[in-house]
Parts: sequence; structure tokens; C-alpha cells
Amino acid sequence: MNKYFKITLITLLLLLIALSGILFTQQGNDFAKPFLKAELEKQVGMPVEVNLFKLRYNHTDLKIIINDALKIDVQSVFNLLGMNCDGTYTIYANNFVYNDINLKQANINGEFQGEYDNIYVNGKGNTFNAPINYYLRIVGGDAKRVTVQLKDMKLSDILEFAKQPAIAKGKVDANVSIPTLVKGDLNTHGIISLSGITFDDALMKKHYKVSMPKTLQVDGIIDANLTDTQIIGGADMHSKLANVTLKNLHFNKESKHISSQYIVDILNLNALSDLLHTKLDGAILLEGEVEKQENLKVTGLTKSLGGEIHYQLIDNNLTSSIASVPVNNMLNMFRFPAFVDANASGKLTYDTKEKKGEIQLTLRDFKLASNKVTRSIKMMVLKDPASIVFGQSSLDAKIDGDQIHYTLIAKAHNASITVDEAIINKEVDSHNAKIAFAYDKFELQGNVDGSIRSPRIGFHKKGLQELDFMARIEREIKKILEQLHLR
Repeated sequence: MNKYFKITLITLLLLLIALSGILFTQQGNDFAKPFLKAELEKQVGMPVEVNLFKLRYNHTDLKIIINDALKIDVQSVFNLLGMNCDGTYTIYANNFVYNDINLKQANINGEFQGEYDNIYVNGKGNTFNAPINYYLRIVGGDAKRVTVQLKDMKLSDILEFAKQPAIAKGKVDANVSIPTLVKGDLNTHGIISLSGITFDDALMKKHYKVSMPKTLQVDGIIDANLTDTQIIGGADMHSKLANVTLKNLHFNKESKHISSQYIVDILNLNALSDLLHTKLDGAILLEGEVEKQENLKVTGLTKSLGGEIHYQLIDNNLTSSIASVPVNNMLNMFRFPAFVDANASGKLTYDTKEKKGEIQLTLRDFKLASNKVTRSIKMMVLKDPASIVFGQSSLDAKIDGDQIHYTLIAKAHNASITVDEAIINKEVDSHNAKIAFAYDKFELQGNVDGSIRSPRIGFHKKGLQELDFMARIEREIKKILEQLHLR
């Protein structure tokens, strides 16, 4: 038995020696080329040209071209007995298209060394005209401990690479660590730095129906972990317009469910005036949560105006609850003159698609600001309306596109203000209403007209004459009483 076993081993050894005598020659290499070409084409699914295949006992040279666009050159020395290798490679790409992704340009040089089941690989060069460095380890045929560093890559190229419209441009730096590329065990950590990001307004309008401020430039950092099924991370984005922070961001790639906590610190509301088609001023801090699956849901809170404003947006439906917010602060934000003061509480509902909604507010400690109108009324009724605190007050409004219809009622112990049939039209910048002021037995009626931010208030002449006559009588009586008192 041992005799036959030894004969078999010797025969196999002699056969291998005979084959190696052929394989490690140019004739043997030329013979093997078609088989190598067929195997490579099977692996990559593209046409492959083997321009050079040189295999010797301790070294090999290989030059191939994939799909007439990707050139790969490999040179290696190896030890068959020790099962180790040491080599260099170059990769050159020019408009190489793979899975509908165009690798426009790449020029990389690298090295590899180690045993056949444990090879260390590194490379550096440029891709998309940006410097790249990477390191990886191949264990048992699987890539592990992959580290990739990219510098100054164009964001527009990344968006195109990801089959997205090039809505933005700027520079991107990236540091990516991938413990393993084995499916099911993927766990990638990436830190991406963005600098000088600007937006293409025409493409933003076309794809997202949003107009971006022309001067907007964004810098920031994205820190995220990627697995086979989800992305977890956060982001900090900064600009002269606003700072945006995302925390505990979760995105499920299978269900498309996304959720995140957010903080939006808008530093300059005025810069958003054109975008929102409303004149704004000041700053505001918003914080809350955003969620998107079948529907978009945004919930949040702001205390920037004093008091609290809670809001919730579900697709197109916005609802908000307002608690003890000074009206003065809201007027200042919308760049209205501060003609009244009060603490507002109530609710708002608004359909962002239909541009229709309602506002219902109760106004505590409602007061008029002193102005030319209040001073004129004081001369007639001997009472300054600006000194009256109206305890029971309310504002009801309906929003319909560019028009706001509202009614204001303010009541005190012996005074009242009523504004009704009021219409604010943003399209033509007009403000029209009927107004009535009553104090004791006096009552004034008039109209509001003019522009939204510079309305005019006028009272009927008949009422003014009657009041003026009554005021003169009261003044005379008052003088008589004062004289009697002095005596």
C-alpha cells in the first residue's frame, strides 16, 4: 500500500514539474492568456484585454484594460514555498463606466505585500481630480480594515457619482474607516467635512421648488456610521444665515424611514425674506424632531420670541400652539410697527399647499402704543387710549393666499376697541378695516387704509365734531368745579 502511495506522489510531482516547465515560459503564458481573459471577464462582467501576462517562477507582470477605459498594471515578486508576495500596481481610469457610474478620472499607484491569505495593500494618487490615500488588508479573500482619505473633492462630482442632480458645489474632505466589506458585517464610519458649499438656484427650483439665497455659503461636518441596513450619525452645518445641528440621525435603507433631532439657529431672518415671500427681521432658534416615512412630520419648539411656541408640520398641515408670547416681539419679527403690546396665547392652523389657515388668539394686558392718533383722541375725550389696559381681548383671522381677514376686539372696564371687516392684502400691499373706539359715553368710528406697514387711521368728521363739542362742555364744567373747590 505504501509502495503504491509513494509511486502516486512521485508521479504527481513529476507531472507538476513538467507543467511548470511549460507554465512558467512565455509559450505557457500565451497559452494561458485566453483562460485568464475569460475568467476576468466573468468576474467583472465587461470586456477585458490582456496586453501582458508574464509569469515566472518568482515574479509576474500583468497589464490589462477593462472596457477600453480602465488600465491596471501589476508587478509582483513571490515565493511559492513561503506563499508570500510583494508587488506594486497602477490604476488609470478615463471615463470608466460601471453600473451607470462614470469614473471620469483616476490615477493611482500602490503597493501590496504579505502572505496569500493575509495581504496588506495601500495606494495613493487622485480620483475626480482630488488626492486620495487608502489602506486595506485582504484576509481570506475579503477586504478588511479599509481606510480611505479624500481631499478637496468636488461636491458636484460626488452628486453626479451618486446619480443625483448637481444642486450644489464646493469642496469635500472625507475620512472613512471600514472594518470589513463582507455583506452582513458592514459597519463604516465616516467623517466628512464640507467647505464653501453653494447652491444652484435654478436646479433647486426645478427639483425641490425652493429658491436659495444667492449669498448662502455653507461649511460643516457630517459624522456617521453606515451598516448594511441603516445610517446613524449627525451633522453640524454653519453659514452666515443659520446654523443647523442634527443629532441621533437614523436612516433605514430598506424602509426609507428617517428620524433626527434638530436645532436650527437662524441668525438673520431678513435673508429669508425673499425665500418666504415675507419681510422678516431678527433671529430665532428652533429645536425639535423630524421624521419621514410615508409622511413628513416635523415637531418643535421656540422660545426666541418670549413665551413658547410649539409647532407640528405633517406634510402640508401646520399647527401651532402659542403661550404668553409678547405681541411686540412678533410684530418686530414681521417688521411691523409696534403699535400694540399684549401677551398672546392661542393656536394657528395652516395648509402650506393651499395657503389657507386660521389664527385664534387671546390677548392679555392689551395696550395701544402712544402715537399721533392716540394723542388726538386724548384731546377729544380727555382720556389717553394708550393709558388703558384692555383685559379681555381677542384676535381672529382667516388666511387665504395673500389675503388675511381679521377681527380684533379689545375690552376694558369702560372702554373698547373694535376692528372688523379688516383685510390685509399682501399682493397689493393694502390694509383696510373699520374701527371703533368707545370710552364712557363717547364713541368714535372710522376707517383704516393705506399700506400694510404704514396704515392710516381716520375718524368720521361728524363724530369728531360732536366729541369736540362735548369735550369743550366737559372742560368748562371741570373748570367751574375746580374753581368751586378752590373757594
